[in-house]
Amino acid sequence: VLNRPFIAWCFTAAAALAAHVLYRLDRRLDERIRRVVVQATYAAGLLLLMIAITMELWHQDDLNLADATSGFRAYSREAALRLVVLSTFTYTLETLIQAGYKGLTVKQVPVRVNPQTRPSRLFRSIPQYVRRSVNTITRAYLLFRPLRVLGTLGALISAAGIFLLGRFLYFYFTIPGPTGHVQSLLVGGVLLLLGFQVIIIALISDLIAANRRLLEDVLYRIKLSQYDRR
Repeated sequence: VLNRPFIAWCFTAAAALAAHVLYRLDRRLDERIRRVVVQATYAAGLLLLMIAITMELWHQDDLNLADATSGFRAYSREAALRLVVLSTFTYTLETLIQAGYKGLTVKQVPVRVNPQTRPSRLFRSIPQYVRRSVNTITRAYLLFRPLRVLGTLGALISAAGIFLLGRFLYFYFTIPGPTGHVQSLLVGGVLLLLGFQVIIIALISDLIAANRRLLEDVLYRIKLSQYDRR
């Protein structure tokens, strides 16, 4: 099911691309100004469309929780056996990402919050907590969704490279004589090659993730056999 932000970004991208077509057909503006506006609206439309696609991909793991960092939780026996915590900073975010990835049911229950009685022993400041949490989230997504993360990154880089190459080819075939814009050709070629390499890394990482899933299943069966004996 498409989410509302995705639809909103798609409408915005469509408006930018429509403006690109209108300005391209409008001959009343000065040629240099029209060329700049046409390029800007085209780039904006593609960028907004890539943002919409990226948000739709990430929305599939959205759990819609009011407090994702809360440590006041209860786990079923099955969930406790399935989850594997690797982060040494906090388990809260990593276990939620794992739960969404492994199809576990997550529900929130409103509770009364007590006032703060002492400073946190986990971190010294909010910026430090945000920085370490971002590292934990990035590592967890790279671990459980390598193809989505790296594939999206590679696709965005490749799209930027294709846009720059298309810009060079547009001026090369539409303007007679030397057109310049060699920078677009060089940067676009480098970005296209870099995006292709990132996509290859994404495919290799996905194969490694498949092997990790098999190892996690073996670990789950070992845990299950050990705790069934008690």
